[in-house]
Amino acid sequence: MYTPDLQLNLISVSRLLEKGADAIFLVADNSVSIKMPSRPIIFSATKKGNLFYVNVEQDECTAYLSQSMQKPVDFATWYRHLAHAGTDTLQNMIRNKLVDGINTYGEMVFGGMCEDCIFGKHIFHPYNGTTVKEKDVLECVHIDLWGPAQVQLAGGTHYFMAITDSFSLY
Repeated sequence: MYTPDLQLNLISVSRLLEKGADAIFLVADNSVSIKMPSRPIIFSATKKGNLFYVNVEQDECTAYLSQSMQKPVDFATWYRHLAHAGTDTLQNMIRNKLVDGINTYGEMVFGGMCEDCIFGKHIFHPYNGTTVKEKDVLECVHIDLWGPAQVQLAGGTHYFMAITDSFSLY
């Protein structure tokens, strides 16, 4: 399903089903509804071409917020929350207390690569021409700004900014 207004704009129906959701496809209406057992419909989508576009109604919004300032979570959860950062980087952040609020339990290892990282590291050629590789740190920096969030984030803000250096990938 395609959600053009979200930063990550594809929703995996198979992943939703793995998490216990039900998908109700209505062939006559070219639509699908996603719901959890014994709960109302979470969202619906309408088919346009080969994609299902999520129907967004501005009047009714439900936000699910999670926070781990007090309750510890496993290493794999922090791995996913922190943009799939390398395990060495994440272990360093936790051991040296470089980020406030990271509270973990269990071993600080991630067994293998996650499916998203495997797909993300597939080699493809998006450009026909040649590209120039950076030769030094901070030569090219990518900044992604997300927001405003309708619900205040754990740190009290309404925006999130990810900064990545092209050379070091930090």
